[in-house]
Amino acid sequence: KRTFVEVSGLIFLYLFVIAGFLIPIVGMMTCYRVVHGIDGVDDDNDFYYFASFGDAVVTLVWNMFGGLDVEHRANLHRSRDTVTTVFMVILLVLYSVILGLLCMNLVIAIIVDVYSKVTSDKYAEWRFSQFE
Repeated sequence: KRTFVEVSGLIFLYLFVIAGFLIPIVGMMTCYRVVHGIDGVDDDNDFYYFASFGDAVVTLVWNMFGGLDVEHRANLHRSRDTVTTVFMVILLVLYSVILGLLCMNLVIAIIVDVYSKVTSDKYAEWRFSQFE
């Protein structure tokens, strides 16, 4: 039960981080597509990985498992607006850093939890071995 509570807290934190990045990314991409008159057709210039809310969710989740592919990185540098490109790169790098810290925090928490369980039982096991 305790593990479920801890894992659900971590999942909630991850969803909070994703929502914190999805809202500005999707909003910025919507404005970008309206200003430049992009109607949804993929012309290798329109950040098509962030064209809709669902695409942005899938892109951010897959970023956790291996990053963005080479084609997407090339599209970031061929956009029609330099300010949007810089802001998107900053957001994606910040997302990757925060996600990395979140995963490292999870690994450290698991190691500390296992260590505390082992050390809490060592005295009882030592006393038990004295009676044998």
